[in-house]
Formats: sequence, structure tokens, C-alpha cells
Amino acid sequence: MKTKKELYTELEKITYSFFSSLDSKTDVCINDYINISDLLENLENSDAADMFEIITDTLQDNGAFNLEIIYYSNAIEYLKENDPSLRDSLEIAVEYGYSIEKINSEVLASLLYSQIETEKYYNLRCEIIDFFEELKDDINAFIDGEIDAFFDGKIDSFS
Repeated sequence: MKTKKELYTELEKITYSFFSSLDSKTDVCINDYINISDLLENLENSDAADMFEIITDTLQDNGAFNLEIIYYSNAIEYLKENDPSLRDSLEIAVEYGYSIEKINSEVLASLLYSQIETEKYYNLRCEIIDFFEELKDDINAFIDGEIDAFFDGKIDSFS
């Protein structure tokens, strides 16, 4: 029988792998901002939807959604590919209260990039909640003494 510490070590690996698998879906790298062991401790007393909110709050508090595109050439290329009319990026700049004197291609590209990647992250909400619901079930199975089957093949499932 596994100990609780062994369980949490495995769950940390699984969670890290899961978050890493999301890197291909958004440029907001969750593993760079989240303390997984603290997150799993919260899971014992929270539901899966709360976990998404905890992660989101941590990402927001640490500026994970404030992405930058630096250098004029990179900014122009990004805008050309994602907002050739500049309509979307200018709309975002207005929403954030930018004056015309403060706007340049890097600002516009960064604002748009941040918004697009934030939207991609929020589109992962159901996937993240489902993951934590499964993890919560695994913790409950451990508490009920049914966890040995859990360890078979779980870690590799996100690779």
C-alpha cells in the first residue's frame, strides 16, 4: 500500500506532466507560476472548479497573462498575421486607456498577444477542471484504500 506522501509525489508528477501538455495549447506556461504541492493541498478541501480559479488567480497575480512581443520587426510580423487592420489591437488599447502617444507596434502586438493567449488559457477551463476532478477521485480512492490500481500508467498518460 502506498503512503500519502508517495501518493502526493506521484500526483505532483502527474500534475506537472498535465500542465506541460497544455504548453502546446497556450503560451501561458502554468508550471512556471504554480507551486504544485501547495495546489494539491488545496485540492483536498476544494472542488475542481475552485482549483481552476486558484490557478487563474495565481497566474493573474504573477503577471502570467502579461505577455510581450519585443522588437519592432517581431511586433509588425505578429500584427500582420493576427490583426492586419489593427482594429482588434487598437480596441484593446482603448479598453486599457492607452493614449495615442503611448501606442506603438510593440504595445499593440503585446496587448493582442496577451489577450489571445489569455483566451486560449480560458478555453482550457473544462480540461483543467476534468483533470482535477479525476485527481480528487484518486485522492478519495486513496483515502478509501483503493489506490494501488491508480498508479499503473498514470504518469505517462500526458507525455
